[in-house]
Amino acid sequence: MLTAMFGHLTAAQEDMTSLYKVAQSTSRLLLAAGDLITGWLLVRQSEVALAALAGEVGSADRHFYEGKLAATRFFCTQVLPRLTSERTIVENTDNALMEIDEAAF
Repeated sequence: MLTAMFGHLTAAQEDMTSLYKVAQSTSRLLLAAGDLITGWLLVRQSEVALAALAGEVGSADRHFYEGKLAATRFFCTQVLPRLTSERTIVENTDNALMEIDEAAF
């Protein structure tokens, strides 16, 4: 996403309207960064859970750690794959919305 956004920023030296493409992608980038950091934190928690499950743990703790692993698996298989489509959207951002006459609003 950053590569595409920097490309739009560089293109703004020739065509200032390319800055609109950068602006249209900022929220998407921030949300993607949040998802990525959340995934990283979940993976770190899963490492702790796996280490704990390799030893002797009580029944309640076992369920807790297994829940951590399940949450990580869900997030990594259901949420993180969306980042690929979000990147594609950023790469293909155009200024169609910015070219509409103000009277349309």
